[in-house]
Amino acid sequence: PTDGGSYAAAKMARIGADLHLLIFHRGGLSSFDPADGRERWKFPWRSTLHESVNASTPVVVGDIVFCSAAYRTGSFALRVCGDRREVLWKDDLDSREKALEAHWDTPVAIDGRLYGFSGRHESEAELRCVELATGRVLWRWPSYLGRGSMVWSDGHAIALGERGDLALLRLSP
Repeated sequence: PTDGGSYAAAKMARIGADLHLLIFHRGGLSSFDPADGRERWKFPWRSTLHESVNASTPVVVGDIVFCSAAYRTGSFALRVCGDRREVLWKDDLDSREKALEAHWDTPVAIDGRLYGFSGRHESEAELRCVELATGRVLWRWPSYLGRGSMVWSDGHAIALGERGDLALLRLSP
């Protein structure tokens, strides 16, 4: 039922009283009930490009689930309640403007904002800050890191750029 494999890690998350197994597969995001394997819901999210993948792990903050993909796809945020989901916002698949296009990294959520690398190719990569609730881009930094990955620790972001540069970043909206 997942429309094919992908590179995103599965994510187990408690949202409200329910445990969800979230799978960001080739065709979009599915929520499964880990107790019986039943698919609770599915949100289609796929690039129009054949060679695309969904590689960023879903981010869960409270009852909001965020996913992002490169390949001219973009991002979306859903509010989840049990077996129901509501779209808070989503990028227009036909538009060139996207809030965030995470190629392989998973954005970091801090105080209602997402910080993550956006862009399919190194030459177009930027570090961005996006409001989780609205999808509004607060800032963009075309950094020397290119695309990368990041972890949050002790009030700082530790970022590793695709060419091996390691950076300690102080992030704010």
